Amino acid sequence: MKNFIHRLILPVFIFSLTFVSCTKMNQSPLNSKELVSSSKVIPYVPQCNSGYHWDFYWKKCIADCPTGYHNDSITGACVVNGGNPPIIVSYAGVNISYYTTSHTLSFNSTSDVNTVLNQLDADYENYNTTYENQYPNYTALQLDSLDSINNFDQLQSYRNFEAKFSGYTSKRSTIETIETTWLNNNFVGADPDSLDFAFDHSENAICNSNYQLQISNDTYQMTDNGLVLVGGGNASPLTSSPCFTNRRKWSPRIIAANRAFQVKAAIHFTLIRSSAKGKVVSYKLSGNKWKRSRYDLAVGVAGTIYASDCSTTVTLNLINPGSGYKKRRELKEVYRTWGISSAYYTQSGLLGASFVTPISQGSVILQ
Repeated sequence: MKNFIHRLILPVFIFSLTFVSCTKMNQSPLNSKELVSSSKVIPYVPQCNSGYHWDFYWKKCIADCPTGYHNDSITGACVVNGGNPPIIVSYAGVNISYYTTSHTLSFNSTSDVNTVLNQLDADYENYNTTYENQYPNYTALQLDSLDSINNFDQLQSYRNFEAKFSGYTSKRSTIETIETTWLNNNFVGADPDSLDFAFDHSENAICNSNYQLQISNDTYQMTDNGLVLVGGGNASPLTSSPCFTNRRKWSPRIIAANRAFQVKAAIHFTLIRSSAKGKVVSYKLSGNKWKRSRYDLAVGVAGTIYASDCSTTVTLNLINPGSGYKKRRELKEVYRTWGISSAYYTQSGLLGASFVTPISQGSVILQ
């Protein structure tokens, strides 16, 4: 069955809070008016790890702040000196500013965004692979049942990231909530795919529920046509006829017994990175409701992509995994680069995605 992807792809695709900080009172007993002795008392100061210092107010080691920042007296987080500042959270070596009023994550540069996205991708894959490697002899169905016993959450790495920002709601979690309702209603109601402009958990995790983020003090919003500068124009190119970018398509659900599969394809460009993607999602009918469920999955993305002048071509024929299957609820394959000068385009009928399982197979082509 796995060779189906090769047979399918080659003939079809190749291709033709915000808080205001208060100044903390010095809590050291050396400055207390209640001292009855003029002798100097040296308080005990525990030794903290590098990058941390002992705070007498919090009575614990807290992170050192960059120049121009101080530890907020309410949250302990690093905030800008004066004004109505963001909370600073470090992740993957990048300082992310979180504005609690707009619930927006702010990055200093596109390079910082790319670093964070790459780490989110890696954290997700490492978390899931580490778990699955504990049960190498389990079938997908057995592992699916074990997930319930272990309360295993395949998206936990994203929840951990989002929880760093108090009160933050990502687009990823918003789409997840909509999908849960959609599944509980047997695929009736708002289709989460129609609201997912990235088909990418990591990109959706750094955007708030309004699909917004900040880069270098500019606010951007993801739309169906790409990234838009709020108050300005498109930050992503749309078309370079006959080529196009920022387009996605998903297949009808392919039903097999009490299973359903859906394959998705996308070509995607933002200021941050450009991608050609294939993704498959597995569902199972449990009682009278559908839910995501593990199955043996393989997915591919194949076809022709172009540079911005619509002339230089790259031919793709990528499959995940390279052989066999992965026991996942969803699986994707991506061809990707980063930077504003590396936009990917394609033409109608020349890029698509396909999937195969032991009981089903299918494909979708961008038009």
